[in-house]
Amino acid sequence: MRLHAVALAVIVASCAPPIAGSAEIALRPDDVRATAPRFDEGDEVERFDSPGGAFAIHFTRAGTHTVPLADADADGVPDFVQEVAATYDEALAFYVSLGLRAPLGDEGVPEGDGGDGRLDVYLVNFGGGSTGAFRRDVCTTTCIGHVVQENDFAGYGFASRRSAVRILASHELFHAVQAAYDADQSAVLGEGSAVWASEAFDPTLEDLEAFSDSYLGATDRSIEQSATGPVDPYTYGAGVFFEFLAERYGPELVVGVVRDVEDGARGVADPRWIDVLSSALERDHATTFEAAWLDHARWNLRTGRRADPEASYERGAMLAELAIEALPVPYADTRVRMLRGSSRSYRVTLGSRARVGVDLLEPMGREGATEGLFVLVTPETDGVIGATRTAPASEGPHWIDASEGESAIVTIVRALDEDDGAGRAPAMCIGSEVELAGCRDVMTMVDAGTPVDDAGMVTDAGIAPPTSSSGCDCTVARGGSSRGWLLALVLVAALRRRV
Repeated sequence: MRLHAVALAVIVASCAPPIAGSAEIALRPDDVRATAPRFDEGDEVERFDSPGGAFAIHFTRAGTHTVPLADADADGVPDFVQEVAATYDEALAFYVSLGLRAPLGDEGVPEGDGGDGRLDVYLVNFGGGSTGAFRRDVCTTTCIGHVVQENDFAGYGFASRRSAVRILASHELFHAVQAAYDADQSAVLGEGSAVWASEAFDPTLEDLEAFSDSYLGATDRSIEQSATGPVDPYTYGAGVFFEFLAERYGPELVVGVVRDVEDGARGVADPRWIDVLSSALERDHATTFEAAWLDHARWNLRTGRRADPEASYERGAMLAELAIEALPVPYADTRVRMLRGSSRSYRVTLGSRARVGVDLLEPMGREGATEGLFVLVTPETDGVIGATRTAPASEGPHWIDASEGESAIVTIVRALDEDDGAGRAPAMCIGSEVELAGCRDVMTMVDAGTPVDDAGMVTDAGIAPPTSSSGCDCTVARGGSSRGWLLALVLVAALRRRV
């Protein structure tokens, strides 16, 4: 599984989102001027048209880029080439059956169209790096392009050559389908929905599961956020979100989002995918993005060893477990940074306490810091979780009772509430009633501090305070300056006065 995940991760470099209005032409791999991977000068490149007629497969039988030459039916065409062609035909038929359009034809594209308007697939040796790409020939509001794909998958960690072909064909073809609607959407939609599409096409594939840790291990990132670089596994792991949407509301919701990002769709000049999704949830499912996002957070708790197909993903046991940070009790954090469309999960262990409360506060200068935030409390005993309680953050403290479990997973969730761009950064206190009272006193002295942005830039680095010798063992986290150390000492003193 992990070897598979490592192999799949190399796909990342190939699938950056298109650029609107680009007139740049990607030279075909049979042009010696093209960037690698490309056929070598002197290679005899052959072409095989798929039985369905929509694809042209380009390959060579000798040299660096030779394909596997086995030809069991002795028809003169390597079986591997026929398998690639048949898989593209199969994937296209599936996507069309969902109500999606076929990729745009490339006939007449400058610098070569592969011979006609079929979507061209070039089988070339990637040399252990990436395994495939949808390359854009030209873009306006949509894009026309071609596919380059690994010629034999030798040395990669796929379960089988067949699974590699099916993953690559369905993934890259979905990019060509996306490009037929819009040329300028977030990589979260581009890669996340393509990963989802591969397993919708063939549920035996495990591409989504392989990338799930990149998403479930980073839910503090914003679902709105674009890729942080040319290689961003989070955008692939976001397939988990699209799987949630498909399982919870039906695959037609995801398909509708892909369609309705087209310029002018439903009267919107240049739709943004997250807005399209929000509108579809309200229009077709009588719910809101906020309600769906809270549901998504509850599903994510039930992955890996905590999987529950009755209340969460059908194959949740095959997904990575949600990242959960263990916190000591008592605990205080002067700044819990929450981006739009994100969540953070913590494990709180009661120890000898009868109950422990979690309180999110609005320090001086950060009024409104809890607006739009929710707290999910999920009791836990021996790794088995109970029912999740959900309440607005402002209604705290949110109590965890020892009769419910020895610990609890506390998840702070923020959906897509509107704000002035300043973000949300409440303070957090965890402890008994006495400990919470002391923590609140200290938090009222905390000023606005370093501003938080909502664009995904980290502006606060955590500072670990010195260990108290008072026996209080209260941990305080804060970023930005040495005031975190001072706050630790003040809080220790405040709690000591209440013991």
